[in-house]
Amino acid sequence: MECDRIDLSLLLNEYPTSLFQFISIGSSKVSNAMSVLKLVDDEYRVVGGFISHYLLEKSRICLQSKDERNYHIFYRLCAGAPESIRSALKLGPPDNFHYLKRGCTQYFCNSQTENKLSKNRLSQDFISKGPLRDPQLDDINDFIECDQSMDHMGLSTQDKINIYSTVAAVLHLGNINFEDDPESTKGGCKITSSTEQSLAITAEMLGLNVRDLRNALITRVIMTRTTSNNNDSIIPVPLKVHEAQNARDALAKAIYIRLFDQIVNFVNKSIPFSSSNSYIGILDIAGFEYFPINSFEQFCINYCNEKLQQFFNERILKEEQVLYEKEGLGLKKIQFIDNQDCIELIESKTTGCFDLLDEESKLPTPRAEHFTSEVHNRNKGHPRLDVPRKSKLRSSREIRDDEGFLIQHFAGAVVYSTVNRGPKYNLVLFNYPCHW
Repeated sequence: MECDRIDLSLLLNEYPTSLFQFISIGSSKVSNAMSVLKLVDDEYRVVGGFISHYLLEKSRICLQSKDERNYHIFYRLCAGAPESIRSALKLGPPDNFHYLKRGCTQYFCNSQTENKLSKNRLSQDFISKGPLRDPQLDDINDFIECDQSMDHMGLSTQDKINIYSTVAAVLHLGNINFEDDPESTKGGCKITSSTEQSLAITAEMLGLNVRDLRNALITRVIMTRTTSNNNDSIIPVPLKVHEAQNARDALAKAIYIRLFDQIVNFVNKSIPFSSSNSYIGILDIAGFEYFPINSFEQFCINYCNEKLQQFFNERILKEEQVLYEKEGLGLKKIQFIDNQDCIELIESKTTGCFDLLDEESKLPTPRAEHFTSEVHNRNKGHPRLDVPRKSKLRSSREIRDDEGFLIQHFAGAVVYSTVNRGPKYNLVLFNYPCHW
């Protein structure tokens, strides 16, 4: 595709069709909104654009609430993919997959497209309750639009197959289960015989050796350096069943987020934009989050919001007031709370939460309880840090001191749980066996 022949208005209307299917969700009651940024010149002509990916809601990939769906692309691939692709990817109805069946498994469609769905694509909920209705959403037609928009962006047939195979691999990966291995002398686990096929399909979709994928799921490695020859030695450590489940879910999240990064790269390459003297930048991120159980994802989101609040304090409040004083405007001074101490609690070297987590992950036997104790011990007396029992919420007060910590953010106090309280909150990737 030659850049000088591209209709930028068409492209910037097309890319949300492909891009947002991988980050948008829906439920039995509501679908979420989307926005598009276009850069225009003085005559309101589109001159370019660029997308920078910051944070994807990874927890949704493995678990959703009962009435919520996962990202649209999973359902649209099951509903709208041609039979040849669907067969090659070993796809079935949504309730065939562990990462989808605990949420809403119905499709969005209208009366015409509903009749096009073969029975082997339908979940039991769809059969009993019927489809979801939304004037803007239709899983069958939207898959076709997604596929066509990738063509318009210049993706080859193989590029599209690689994308669809990766999406399918995430689904099949979630179907792999584990059980205790009676032959393991170190309390390790093995993949159940009933899900060996899911392992083989996942390896095929990802282009991996089955044996390598198996070992990656049921063991982690410790790197040691011998003083004699200064070489690194790799020591495999068997994982217990719950640790292997955590590793599987973390791998699924890592694969999906890297897929999304690649799609963002495809979109950016399709838009001929190098530099500009004038531009509008829009940052679209999740707002301050606080749930009954808050873990690493909420921690990162709230950390980002702390940094944005600090930027606002510095640029809008502090620097503007200095300018007003220089100009002698005599305006009333606005008082604001400096949140630098909260940011330092999170990101400081040696004592900050991120550094302590990184340090914990390098131990031979990392433990969430030890990490939590280190956060408290290394930051004793910090005005922003406290134990969960000091929370005003009853559910948070039930968390033990070694199971979490409370941080006083600019927007309010949040208790973060550091122990494994369910697959939705697990972000452990292989050599990160503590819950965070």
